[in-house]
Amino acid sequence: MTDEHDDLDPTTDDLPRGRPASDLTEGVRIIGGDDPVVDEPALRFAPGADETSQLPHWTDPPTGEIPRLLKPEDDTANLEAWSSFSAAPVWKDDRSGELNLVDMTSESRMGALADRDDDPADFFPELEPLAPEPAVVTPIRTRQARGATPPTGRRVPPGNEPRRRPAIEGGPGPGTSSGGGRDMPVAIGVGVGLAVLALVLFQLGPKYVMGLVVLVLVGSAAELYEVLRRAGYVPATLLGLVATGALPLALYWKGEVAFGLVTALTVAAAFCWFMFADPEAPAVVGISTTVMGVIYVGVLGSFAALILRIPNENGIGILAGVIVCVAAVDVGGLALGHSSGTSKMAPTISPNKTWEGLFGGVVFALIAGLAFGSLVKPWENWKQGLLLGAIAAVSAVLGDLGESKLKRDLGIKDMGTLLPGHGGLLDRFDGLLFALPAVYYLAVWLKLG
Repeated sequence: MTDEHDDLDPTTDDLPRGRPASDLTEGVRIIGGDDPVVDEPALRFAPGADETSQLPHWTDPPTGEIPRLLKPEDDTANLEAWSSFSAAPVWKDDRSGELNLVDMTSESRMGALADRDDDPADFFPELEPLAPEPAVVTPIRTRQARGATPPTGRRVPPGNEPRRRPAIEGGPGPGTSSGGGRDMPVAIGVGVGLAVLALVLFQLGPKYVMGLVVLVLVGSAAELYEVLRRAGYVPATLLGLVATGALPLALYWKGEVAFGLVTALTVAAAFCWFMFADPEAPAVVGISTTVMGVIYVGVLGSFAALILRIPNENGIGILAGVIVCVAAVDVGGLALGHSSGTSKMAPTISPNKTWEGLFGGVVFALIAGLAFGSLVKPWENWKQGLLLGAIAAVSAVLGDLGESKLKRDLGIKDMGTLLPGHGGLLDRFDGLLFALPAVYYLAVWLKLG
């Protein structure tokens, strides 16, 4: 049996099929270890290669020498190229021209350092380009600027409600006093005219005074609902005006028992209004503002009707006493506060009110009460007059501050413009709304009826 290697011609059989024998010297030919007798190098390069390009056969023992892969002239050229570099390291803080940091940072960033702003549409044309993400701005909590656009009055998620309503267009900012810039001659003229009208009606009798009471209350409620609507609230104005006008008439006719009936009907009618008449309006805001207007103006003001029900026309004397004492509070506060008032009483509610003005108002009210207690029936003595003046003064100041608080919250100066120099009806009779219930129960306690 013969070895098949003995039959192979190394000069022809190792060639790929179809190649001539003249191609033996082209390329690299690796000689296997199965034929060690062949006297050829392990690697053979193309003709013309230097002898330094030959490597020993892989079966030969190691010689410990490093084969020369480059020609001598190439070695010298490469050494000259490296000689231009400094032998010492160059540090970042070194400002010499040997290191150009600008060139080092101008390279394109790759991998994890690359900017992640690729759009998937650049690689997948069927996708729509990504819209740029809006910049996230963290809002700074500040007090709402006055003069901003009024809100819509729609439902606001709990906890996101603004502490203050935006200012109604044309209204002043916080801290503006309703008394600032008042035309005093006009205000005095209007006040005198109202006093004359009241005296005439008092002479005609309680029924005629009731007509004035109803007109004042309905007009005051209309002013309140109007500014609430302008501020973005949605009260049922018609329902509130009807309830406000019905309350004093019902009390004058049936007495205190009418309070519960009219109030219950008002609340039920407010719910029905926002369920059927105006179902798109926010019910919580609408019902609250509607009922608040009826109670604030209608209920408190209707105590004038209870006073006028006191028999023997004694109610006219009691009502006249409370009106004069409340007016004295305003006059005394304006006189003394305007001339010498420096200590602010409630700067965040009504900046022009001072402790000196409060003192002057209380003094004027006590003097007016003493006069009524001594001269006008059914007041019997000066002690009752002092009680009248003191209670009227305290309650009138609270009523004035209460209305000022509403105006500051709504961002307005006056509730209306019906009374030149005074503002609206509610601006003129705000203190009286608080004083009427207090003086009525004082009269009941003193048994003046």
